[in-house]
Order: sequence, then C-alpha cells, then structure tokens
Amino acid sequence: MSQNALQISRGIFSNASYPLRTITSNHELCFQCSRKARSLQARHFSSTRPSHAALGEMRRAPSNAKQPSMKAKMALMDKKDVGNDLGRLPGTIILPQRLKDYPDGLKMKARVLWRKFKDSAIGLSSIIYASKWDVPKDKRTGKRKTRAMYMSDRLALAAHFHIRLNNGISTGNLKDLHAICADGLHNQCQKMIERQKELRLPEQPWKILRYSGIEYPSWMMKWPLSFFLPRAAVRVVSDRMTAVPFGTQSFIRECIVRIKSVQLLGTEGNVETLTEHVVLQQFILEGVAREWKIWGTIDPTKEELLETLNGKKGTRTNSFADEFRERVSSVTGAF
Repeated sequence: MSQNALQISRGIFSNASYPLRTITSNHELCFQCSRKARSLQARHFSSTRPSHAALGEMRRAPSNAKQPSMKAKMALMDKKDVGNDLGRLPGTIILPQRLKDYPDGLKMKARVLWRKFKDSAIGLSSIIYASKWDVPKDKRTGKRKTRAMYMSDRLALAAHFHIRLNNGISTGNLKDLHAICADGLHNQCQKMIERQKELRLPEQPWKILRYSGIEYPSWMMKWPLSFFLPRAAVRVVSDRMTAVPFGTQSFIRECIVRIKSVQLLGTEGNVETLTEHVVLQQFILEGVAREWKIWGTIDPTKEELLETLNGKKGTRTNSFADEFRERVSSVTGAF
C-alpha cells in the first residue's frame, strides 16, 4: 500500500461518515443479502473445498516411487499457484471485551491472560525475526534488506481496508474488492453483488457516525501489549507470523484488529453500535512480500476461546489446524 494511502487512512478517526455496504429493509431477500454481508465475518475453515484435498492427493507420487524433495517441488511451482487464502492461523487467542465473557474462575482468567502474554511475545519475536533477520541480502553490499514491520500502521491499515470493503459491497465495485480481498472473501462478495444486480435492488448508503471508545495515539498502539489498553476504539488483538513450506524465507502474517463503531444503516436511519474483528493477512514468499489482504471478519466466542486454550482433540481449534494443513498440502502436494 502506498504511503499516501496510509496517510489518508490515519485520518479516518476525525472523519464523521463513510458510505459503506448495502443494507435495505424494504425487500426480504435484500435483508438476507445484507445478513450475508455480515456473514463474511464467519469464514471459518469449513469453507475449504473438498477439491483442495483431492488435488493434493492427485499431485502425490505413488508410494513406491521416489518422492521429490520440497526444494524440487518449489522449483517447479509458480508462486501464483500459492494463492492468497490459506485460511486463518489456528490457535489464536483473542481476549474478550467483557469480563463476563472470560472463563469462570480466577485461575482460568489468569491462565488466559498468561497464554495471551506468551503468544504476544512469541508473535512479536517472530515478526522481528522474519522482518529484520531472515531476509534476502543485497548482492552488491551484502547487507540484509529489512522489511517494514507496520507496527504503528496496523490500525490505519485495518480501518482503511474495512472502509474499502464495505464501500465495495455497497457500490458493487468488484474491481476494488478484488484488489483488497483474499480469494475466498472476494468470491463471496461477488456472488452477493451479482445476486443483488439480478434482482435490481437499489444501492443504500451505510455510514460510520463515529468510533466508539478511546482513540489512543498511534505510538501507544504499536506497543506489543497494546491489547491491554482499556476501552480502545480500535486495537490490535492478535498479530502473529508463521513459516509456510513454500521455500526459504516464506511466511504468512495475520493481524486481527477489533473495531468498535456507531453506524447508520440504510435510508431508514437505523443506528447500531457494532464490534467487528477485521482479519488482515500478508504473504512473504522466498523473501518477497506481497500486498496486505483482508481475509474477512470473525466473531470470537467464549466456547472458541476455551477450545483454543485447552486444545482438546476433535475441537474446533484442532479442525482449524487440520484445515490449515490441508490447504497448504493442496498447493504443495505435501505438508
């Protein structure tokens, strides 16, 4: 994203309104469409197509044949085949907004906070390692080509993508949606917009009246423990980076930002206070960083928090991990 875009997006908190996604109450089907717009936040791993796993099986060599090395596979594979949607990273801890949403008991609450503290420390160290150490070297000088860490720009990036996503849905701008969305989210938006056009449903504006909460300065929000700041209108709740088997110096970074805002829905003047968790992802393949994409939004629950914390077999957390491996193996042919 260009520097101008970041500068523009940093000024969003002083602006009072933005036209966002289409919502209508005059047509039942359009109401369902608008509900689908919100359902983009629930893009869990169940959206994986069975053909992905089948493709991985087809690409595997017979068991009695010599298996090619991962390096050989990477040499033959085009980086475009990797795509930009491997799903969410499994095992992410997101602290609840309200105390009553924490697990019962002081011991469990302390366990959640300690796990979040450790995950944040590991996440920060992995970002520093991948951005400053495990990077390509300049052939002429021999110095490492460090990458930007975006620590102070994460809120601006999330708010910027959040506005563009909803603007694209509202106006039916598929070109802009394709530029900012991961493949799975773009496909869902495209189907919804095409359906609305078939029914000739009118566009209706959607505006953000204000952000709800305290707007801390950007230099405070880049702290690794900024998720502990109380009543923040926009905050980073998770920022992780993990290696992926697509060659050396290959990573995927996932940043989840919580946005609380008061929004004006449709022409009827309905006002709602909404909390959304925007998921941003960036791929780095063989040292080359791709553009940030918005994967969608999620709605964390207390049950999901407990499953992630306990890591029980057969739970949603383990299915997330299995699904992530499945998507990776569908590209490489093996994990």
